[in-house]
Amino acid sequence: MVALTGWLAIVGRRTERLDRAYALVYGLGLGLIGDEVGLLLTFGNYYSELTYQIFVGAIGLIILGALAVRFGERLRKDLLGMKRWEVVGLVGFFLAGFSTLFFAFDQELLGILFALSGTLAIVLSFRHRHEVMPGQAEN
Repeated sequence: MVALTGWLAIVGRRTERLDRAYALVYGLGLGLIGDEVGLLLTFGNYYSELTYQIFVGAIGLIILGALAVRFGERLRKDLLGMKRWEVVGLVGFFLAGFSTLFFAFDQELLGILFALSGTLAIVLSFRHRHEVMPGQAEN
């Protein structure tokens, strides 16, 4: 379904109605592939831990991608205007929050490493923020 509709969309007749039909069949084909991703990656073991991790990762990437598309320009503007210590602090918050995924999937060592590195980045950013005086230039 995916290969055929992709090929038809490239070389076939182009009308609005056909484009919608191609998109529908292509999406159904991708849905069937996505449904069987656990089987394809674990060679028939539907209850593998890898299936859940891939599902959570895929949903997270879809949500982040949708947010980046919707708010991309504002995100770029905000990120380029940040000071270095602010970026370090936000990366720290991300690492600390991201560590919860490792704890959820019984990967305690990775979770602890991410949580500690995130906490260290947060502490360093707050420390730098309080060391800089109001009239002093920042990095």
